[in-house]
Amino acid sequence: ADPGAAPEERDRARRTLTASLVELREAGDTAAGEWWQRALPEQRLLAAERAGHRTLAATAHRRRSGGAAPPAVHAPSIGAE
Repeated sequence: ADPGAAPEERDRARRTLTASLVELREAGDTAAGEWWQRALPEQRLLAAERAGHRTLAATAHRRRSGGAAPPAVHAPSIGAE
């Protein structure tokens, strides 16, 4: 969400990002456990998770301090190669 967005909109975006990170981890774990399925690129998966967690940390910092948060880090799409 835009840093200037309403608090409800930022909270909704934060919850959506949190749920997406959980789904990403589950997809990675599932793909790794399937012998017939190609594994996801581990480094890209980790980069996406780190970027998402940094963004969540920045939003938490912003909520506590009321100030501007550092810019979000965008990781490449996992499916893009």
